[in-house]
Amino acid sequence: MAFAIDGVQPTREDIQNGSWPIASPGYSITKDQPTELEQAFLDFVLSADFQNSPEFAQLGFVPVAQ
Repeated sequence: MAFAIDGVQPTREDIQNGSWPIASPGYSITKDQPTELEQAFLDFVLSADFQNSPEFAQLGFVPVAQ
C-alpha cells in the first residue's frame, strides 16, 4: 500500500468497516423524479452484481457495504 493513516491501510475491508478515515461519496442527480430509464440505471449502479464486478473493481471503487 502507498501509505497508512494512524496505522490504518486503505484496504477494501477497512474502507467498508469505517476504519479508513477518508471517504468521498458519489452522487447521482436527476432533475425531478428519475425517469424509468434513469431509475433502472441507478438500480444497476447500486446492484451487488455491478458493485462486485471486475469492471467496478477496475475503476478503483469500493462497493457500498451491503
